[in-house]
Amino acid sequence: MQRLGRIALVSWGIASALLLLALVAVLLRHGMPGFYVFQTEGHGSSLRINFAAFAISWCAIGAAAALSQAPARARRHALFWVVLALVSFRWLNDVREPHRVRIGDFGAYFEAAKAMHAGAPIAQLPDRLYLYPPLLATAMSPLVPLGEELVREGFELVNWGVVVALACLLYAALPRYGATRGEAALAVGLLFFVNVPVLRSLAYHQVNPAVETLVVASLLAWPRFRAASALALALAVHVKVYPVLLVLPFLAVRDGRWIGWFVLWNLAIVAGTSALTGFHRYPAFLEQVWHLEETALRNASIDAFLHNTLRVAGAEPGALARGAGLVLRAASGAAFLLAIARLAGRARLGAGRGRGDAEAVRAERLVAHGFALLPLVMLIVSPSIWEHHPMLLSLTMPVLAGVLARPREAWLFLPAYAFLFWMPVVDIYPVSGLRLLAFFLLLALLFELARRPDDPPPAWRARLARRLEIAAPGHEHPTHAGGGGAGRADLR
Repeated sequence: MQRLGRIALVSWGIASALLLLALVAVLLRHGMPGFYVFQTEGHGSSLRINFAAFAISWCAIGAAAALSQAPARARRHALFWVVLALVSFRWLNDVREPHRVRIGDFGAYFEAAKAMHAGAPIAQLPDRLYLYPPLLATAMSPLVPLGEELVREGFELVNWGVVVALACLLYAALPRYGATRGEAALAVGLLFFVNVPVLRSLAYHQVNPAVETLVVASLLAWPRFRAASALALALAVHVKVYPVLLVLPFLAVRDGRWIGWFVLWNLAIVAGTSALTGFHRYPAFLEQVWHLEETALRNASIDAFLHNTLRVAGAEPGALARGAGLVLRAASGAAFLLAIARLAGRARLGAGRGRGDAEAVRAERLVAHGFALLPLVMLIVSPSIWEHHPMLLSLTMPVLAGVLARPREAWLFLPAYAFLFWMPVVDIYPVSGLRLLAFFLLLALLFELARRPDDPPPAWRARLARRLEIAAPGHEHPTHAGGGGAGRADLR
């Protein structure tokens, strides 16, 4: 097998060299218009995206051939390499195909960047609301002279790369919750196989993949690289404010070094963006968010559901409905925090099962549980839960799936998962409210888990791990009874 792989790799290298020489020859003869000589633009597609998709695909084929020359690594992560290839090509094809949404939410980012580039206030148009801290628009402002279309296409390709990176980071993170490599690979594959939030994030040019990737990176970097962990979370907060709640676990374990780094990074980001575009961008952002009111049918927040229920019933939504929504969001957030507190420090989610210093095990559990469960609080207290927001639950759902042991728990989890990640209908009342229902099903699940004793992982996990070992030799045997760090997918 290794010899055949070497032949394939050499053949790929020769073909790559010939293709590169041909490309250079065409460009020398025709200049940049030479790209139009050997490819045809499809209906509504882009030649740049078309060529980039080909280049990425071709490099992926070469990487697969190169992997054959590292048999130990290939066997150790065999199932994940298959999953990664499927995830990469599945979403690359989605980016490659033309969409009716040519601008989407990227339009708001680019308009804000244009305003910053010109030193003007950000224009908040009804269909172009920029509801993010200044960092994203500040980073994009130097690209404004390139033009909106070129920057958008670059954004699409970067967003695809971030989705692939998220799949890799989730594979590395799930063993912290007691998963074997095989289980982690299977969980990532199932998560990304049908995923409406990823689809909507790519089609509407959203930043949720980047936010979740930074969050998972922050978890993986802690506690060994506290400065990097704090930087990743600080960047996530300045792309989208939601992850600020993830500071709570570090406060709970009194990790002063991490907190110090987090404060320092935030000050640096605020100082840097303010030096470039002015500090006044931050008060303007806070004012815009404070007065935010979004009531579209596809918004699954408590506020929007109350508004649309009253509207469909023929009543006039007003200040009373807004006040009731605020109270219900606060009460729901408090209920989630109560459930999470009951699970805190326990081995129920698989984190910190290993031997070691009791204080270190407790800290590992609190931080891991916080990163897995607090995203539910982030979303339920928000006035907006769009169909792409469940991307922030990409770590939450596999972790919860791994501890299901009773039929009642499965019947709470499975409909919630389907409503959040599979349901394609988002603009029909009251079907759009099913995503809101999913959060309360998960809330009930958390209380169910909190009532269970810290018994060993479910028996089905051991059976699954054995079958994965048979299907993909090279993965470790199940170690659920041992430590959460056992079998960590270190990608070495």
